[in-house]
Amino acid sequence: MKITRTLRALLLALLAASCGGDDSPVVALTGATLYDGTGAAPITDAVVLVDSATIRCAGSRADCPVPRGAIVEDVAGRFITPGLVDAHVHVGQTGWLDGRPDGINLGAKYPYEAVTAMLRDDPDRFYRSWTCAGITAAYDVGGMGWTVAQARRDAARRDAPHMVAAGPLISHAGRPIVSIPGDSTFIMLTSTEAGVAGVRKLKAMDAAAVKVWLLGPPDNQWPDIRARFAAVADEAKAQGLPLIVHATTIREAREAVGAGAHMLVHSVDDVALDSNFVRELVAAGTVYVPTLVVGANWGAAVMAGAAGQVPEISDPLGCVDEALRARIAEAAELQSFYPDPIGMLTASVGQRRAAQIADSVMAENLRRLHAAGATIAVGTDAGNPLTLHGASILDELAAMERAGIHAESLLVMATRNGARAMRRTDFGTLSAGMSADLLVLSADPGQGMAAGLAALERVMLKGNWVKGQ
Repeated sequence: MKITRTLRALLLALLAASCGGDDSPVVALTGATLYDGTGAAPITDAVVLVDSATIRCAGSRADCPVPRGAIVEDVAGRFITPGLVDAHVHVGQTGWLDGRPDGINLGAKYPYEAVTAMLRDDPDRFYRSWTCAGITAAYDVGGMGWTVAQARRDAARRDAPHMVAAGPLISHAGRPIVSIPGDSTFIMLTSTEAGVAGVRKLKAMDAAAVKVWLLGPPDNQWPDIRARFAAVADEAKAQGLPLIVHATTIREAREAVGAGAHMLVHSVDDVALDSNFVRELVAAGTVYVPTLVVGANWGAAVMAGAAGQVPEISDPLGCVDEALRARIAEAAELQSFYPDPIGMLTASVGQRRAAQIADSVMAENLRRLHAAGATIAVGTDAGNPLTLHGASILDELAAMERAGIHAESLLVMATRNGARAMRRTDFGTLSAGMSADLLVLSADPGQGMAAGLAALERVMLKGNWVKGQ
């Protein structure tokens, strides 16, 4: 029998009244295999009860009886997980070379101020890309001041993923070109006083963290930079702001952990981690976010432009927005912006070899930290060239699996641990009282996270179906 829209609305209203909720009846998803994000064994023939924007219960049929009047959706044969958390994104970067003028300056073709305005004025483009790929929360760990305002403004939106933003990065190696009138991606760490003032500026703008770009200073500069960094770390603690550090060598990573860093947002890639450092990181509770694929993506983007070729886009779920696809398709027009494209292509052979060595070191360090019980979260560094918002999560998960992380452990890294990275306790697992952010998959993520996510069918965000109604 065909139910008219009017009759359906009346039925829903009656159900809402019988369930005692706000204006929405309880939704019961029944019959799926449940991975709750805690690392517990999966529950077959499970029930997930969603009451408005929160989880009322998630577990076995015995533990979560379906209330009278609930809307029951049979999802037998499917798999339910929490929504994913990308613990390292940049909404102030497009996912292409036009968003990083400090790499290749394309300002004559794509004026940076116009690129920034496009991103600032249309936040939904990345919200759609994230939820399309199963990402229901994201941590912006560095960008202009407007990214902090965006995260604060959109926090109450039921159709916007959970997001917090660290705001401008503090760095001795900041790039003035990545700025517009009245706003900048960097606070220059020119002295200890400048560092302290930078932290206070971040506190005043309600940034979620202090992010330091500790970008490998030369040995002769290290004592001075180290002192400046220590002042920033101390002030961050005094202001009650977590410390996030970009550190890719053991020297900087050790300094960051010793200073109480909440999170390292890249892998150490110069040496295999020694047991002492591993113990220090685990004892400190520092969250480690390996970002395995961003380096290769940067290289592929730069080489495509130098060669005058259009690179391939990795987007199996079709999440990349059309505007970005169109801009990447213009890569063949960029060769003239390179000062020495032939020399760059020649040098790429050696760079690729170095990248392969770094990849093997990053994989080994990830395995060592995981074996020692470190808190590891999944982050893509999305926004960098060819590390695409939303879509890149599949490549990152696949890379972590190739490094030796079992799928069930990886699922916890991509959900609960991501929420811990964001210092949030209201999402990341499927348990009573948590935000109703969940995925419905047609393949078992416990047998392979990347393959499971490629079989994504539906996404619920804050109790609303935002994909696969």
